[in-house]
Amino acid sequence: QADAAAPPTPAANAQGAQSLEQLQGLQDEIRRRMQGAQSLPAAGQVPAEFLSLSPSVRQVIAIDASQSRLYLLRHDQGQLQLVDSFYVSVGKLGVGKLEEGDQRTPEGIYFIGRQIAGQRLPEFYGKGALTLNYPNDWDKAMGRSGSGIWLHGAPPDQFARLPQASDGCVVLANPDLIALMRTVDKLTPVLIREKLQWVAPSDASHRQSTDAFTAVLQQWHQAWMQDDPQGALQLATPQWTASPEGQAWQTRMAALFKGRSVELQDISTYGWKDDKGEIRVANLKLKSREQAQPLSLRQYWRKVGKDWRLFSEDLQNQS
Repeated sequence: QADAAAPPTPAANAQGAQSLEQLQGLQDEIRRRMQGAQSLPAAGQVPAEFLSLSPSVRQVIAIDASQSRLYLLRHDQGQLQLVDSFYVSVGKLGVGKLEEGDQRTPEGIYFIGRQIAGQRLPEFYGKGALTLNYPNDWDKAMGRSGSGIWLHGAPPDQFARLPQASDGCVVLANPDLIALMRTVDKLTPVLIREKLQWVAPSDASHRQSTDAFTAVLQQWHQAWMQDDPQGALQLATPQWTASPEGQAWQTRMAALFKGRSVELQDISTYGWKDDKGEIRVANLKLKSREQAQPLSLRQYWRKVGKDWRLFSEDLQNQS
């Protein structure tokens, strides 16, 4: 009689579990690729977070983690049009990053910073990377930590990665990453959501949100134009106005507007809502005849009761 088969070793069990996990991941990838290709948004629809875009914003990126899909949209004459979509991989534990090393991809409104060529990076990052400004000022206010969140390529031994395989970055196949790097500009907005909500630009609620916040920006601008710093400060949170950053902001704004006609230009606004609150992100420029170059600002406003209050403002480097 033949000897009974020896029981599997712990190493064999671990290898079998890893193979099963890999197989399930590949099946999930195939499913998501098919769903993503078959469920593109209707013509003319836009992600709800894009409220208004200035003509200087040529493209936007929106990432739907549930679909493992990155959408590239072109902005032309006030309209957003879908140009392309790519399969992507996100964090091993999904989205909703809270801290360094949690293997999650952040959710929010971010902007592309630098392009890094592949030859300047380890092979793990593929053919290059586009950096994002995580953590943004809302993340910081909420105590979220971590850094080095990029859009980057896949290692040379992989065409693409499983749907949830990164340590927090968004990973594309190298041909897709190269196409993206050839197309997008610095400061291109990048929206990351567990699931995108697509709306028609004519949607009444969407237009109302846009118009209501534009009126707040106009009120802020007019307060400074009328030499009414207190009126402007009433539109900010007390924590911000009392902070060293807020004090420096007040001094800068007062000097800029003092005795000058300053135009509000090139406004883009973005909406965001999560379980911690609702915010608006505004990119804008302030220009007077005395300035050789306009002052480029990024503002973060949060909903306090029924009102919008400025809680952070950054000078932006356009170069």
